[in-house]
Amino acid sequence: MLVNWEVIINIISKTIELSKKEKEYTLKLLKCLVQIDTRRLYAELGYSSLYEFVRDHLGYTDGETATRVNAARLMRSSKKIEIKMDKKEITLTQAALIHSNFKNESTEIKERIADLSTGKSKRETQRIIQNETSPAKTKTLRLGANLCQLFEKVQKNLDGASDYETLKYLLEKELGEINPKRAGKLRGKERYIPLSVKRKLLDRSGHRCEYKTAVGVRCRARSNLQFDHIIPIYRGGESHYPNLQILCSAHNLAKGVSVVDES
Repeated sequence: MLVNWEVIINIISKTIELSKKEKEYTLKLLKCLVQIDTRRLYAELGYSSLYEFVRDHLGYTDGETATRVNAARLMRSSKKIEIKMDKKEITLTQAALIHSNFKNESTEIKERIADLSTGKSKRETQRIIQNETSPAKTKTLRLGANLCQLFEKVQKNLDGASDYETLKYLLEKELGEINPKRAGKLRGKERYIPLSVKRKLLDRSGHRCEYKTAVGVRCRARSNLQFDHIIPIYRGGESHYPNLQILCSAHNLAKGVSVVDES
């Protein structure tokens, strides 16, 4: 069987060319995602997160979405890292690994891990991350029935704050380090929404964000839901049913930014 080397060389050359273009377009995509994430543009399209936008609107799988979102957020965190990615010193996969493991760390730490990972394989990068990752300090508290009741009373006074927020509030109060503005936000009676009203709002919304785009597309988020005052309290709004709505955290934050811009 004769081998047509011209055809083979043509196929290989085309493959190399397309591979280069794919890497270039991936970088361009990541930079667009950085802009969308920074400006929360996904919220304008009815999505509650960048992840949901990439997966559902752009059509990537969960794994592909996680990789691209993590890589974009690492790029967003540091100009130095962005330059490294432009120069292809660290790959899409490496960037995603670094961000997913160090997203709560400082920019300096992320840049150091990126430097250590430069020119390394995925497996070598995973070893670097394993060596650099220290186990988080955790403490488990077991509360008896009486303490649980007291804790829940405090939570109720803080308008249903999370366990973490409640414990942090109590510790800061004991140490005299509580932020007056934050304390006011947690304790403000004018912000209190009765449980019966909350249930009514959740029933009305179907446990789903009530945000709608200009063309009437409703957000699909069913997690991280928050009770929002349509007219803010500082503008005279009240915690009454007609002035309340259910928003996901992304659209609640986007609305807050919009209100500040208008004032």
